[in-house]
Amino acid sequence: MKNERDRRGLDRIPGVRRGFQKGESIEAGRERIVARARAEMPREKATLLIIENSKEDFLNLPILGSSNLQHPSRWVPRYDRDTGAIITTKWRTGVTEITDKGKQALKEPGRFSVISKPKHARDVDLKSFPKSWSVARLVPQKIEDGIEAAMRQQDEVRKDYGVFGGIEQEKIAGLFVEIQKLTEPFLGGGISRNELSKVAEKTSTMIKNLGTSKVKGGIYERMISSLLRAGQEDRLGRVNPLISRTLLRSAYLDAVKREVLARLSREKANNVFNLLYVERFTTRALLENARDSIEKLAGLDKEPGHKVLAEDDPTNNISNEEISELRRDLKAIVKTNLRSIRVAPYLLISRLSEAMLLSSFLINSKDWFVLRTALKAVGMEEELDRISVEEFIMKRNPEGAVTRLRQVHSLINAVLEDPDNLVYTVFD
Repeated sequence: MKNERDRRGLDRIPGVRRGFQKGESIEAGRERIVARARAEMPREKATLLIIENSKEDFLNLPILGSSNLQHPSRWVPRYDRDTGAIITTKWRTGVTEITDKGKQALKEPGRFSVISKPKHARDVDLKSFPKSWSVARLVPQKIEDGIEAAMRQQDEVRKDYGVFGGIEQEKIAGLFVEIQKLTEPFLGGGISRNELSKVAEKTSTMIKNLGTSKVKGGIYERMISSLLRAGQEDRLGRVNPLISRTLLRSAYLDAVKREVLARLSREKANNVFNLLYVERFTTRALLENARDSIEKLAGLDKEPGHKVLAEDDPTNNISNEEISELRRDLKAIVKTNLRSIRVAPYLLISRLSEAMLLSSFLINSKDWFVLRTALKAVGMEEELDRISVEEFIMKRNPEGAVTRLRQVHSLINAVLEDPDNLVYTVFD
């Protein structure tokens, strides 16, 4: 009696009750587990998170999003300070194998580092860890073209994994239907070798038609293995409907897991897209503010312009205080708008504009280093040696200053109006 109570207690613990229940068919058990998996799996996380050693620097890059996030979620995209390239992420199943001692081991363990492990595990040996652990590999993806390209990438992902019409979702829906069809010949009881051979043929055709035959690693490879084995004789050379049905159930449950992971991928893509949308909106607003302020200062597009720049004879009629005031205005444009920009393709234009507006000799050492590094990355370091708007003003040369302001205005306007930078979705 005590043992019976203990078993009932175990059944209430998520993940303990598995396999068949008394009087339950394999397929009924499958549907019970499916319902439970769909309800619980979205909350599950991989037990062990790893990253390739060569990609580990990704975790030290600044994040896009709130700067007060002490421990940002790993799906939050990051950016390269020097180029503005966006780095998004995807997850891949860690490729493991079972050791002679019944433990789990990572294939090529020397290539990877642990970025998250169970709290109870003091250390993790990637050559020997519990078989029950699930392993996920974080894969950073660097998008040099910038934020719109990153948004288009995420838009495509959320479409592929969408509820209706997505390529991945259609593939998964097809798997459910086909696995159910493959199960039917076994439900009547006995099955001949000829009928088993037909199941094998249908399985091979189905895998090929769904485009999963070349998939290596992870859930799909395991699912394909189960499906192919279901159409074969058992290890003793017998036609064994029970084994075939069990393998088909395993494949079906893998399809469910893939369905849940697709849902998680869609949710992640939505989150990343929305975060990038806010960053893009803010970035373009800052550049628009800088452009409009320059327009007013230089007297472009029917604006009166600043007195220093509009004066015919600044040597006699302009005071040092008015010169200082205009320089403060330029510095405010740079500090408030341009230096806040951090993503491509807008980062380069903001840094180039800063070099054209302010004298590099008067910028503090920290800001000068950031500016020089960004320009050097694209081979434009010599721009720091050219005469800036600020220097033209200090020399009381309004014509040179206005010409330079027009150049900055055109640069900013060009990047804002570039057709490639106006498209950030793939689908309507």
